[in-house]
Amino acid sequence: MKFMKEKKVKEGVHVLYKQVGETPHEAILRYKKENMEDNPEFDFLAMTYAGRLDPMAEGILLVLSDNELYNKEKYLD
Repeated sequence: MKFMKEKKVKEGVHVLYKQVGETPHEAILRYKKENMEDNPEFDFLAMTYAGRLDPMAEGILLVLSDNELYNKEKYLD
């Protein structure tokens, strides 16, 4: 059950809702695909997650892009 709208919080920081059975990588791919029409740059944009959720877990997943990729350790603390 999706209880929040996935969104870009600030430049380079995105909040996604990871569904049960979905890996964090699959959640990022789904997010890119769902937002490709409004954000065609997502096709080539590197993204990574800060923290990991088990594939059988669901919940909030923090995703970093652009220059925030270099600040990943800050988000892990």
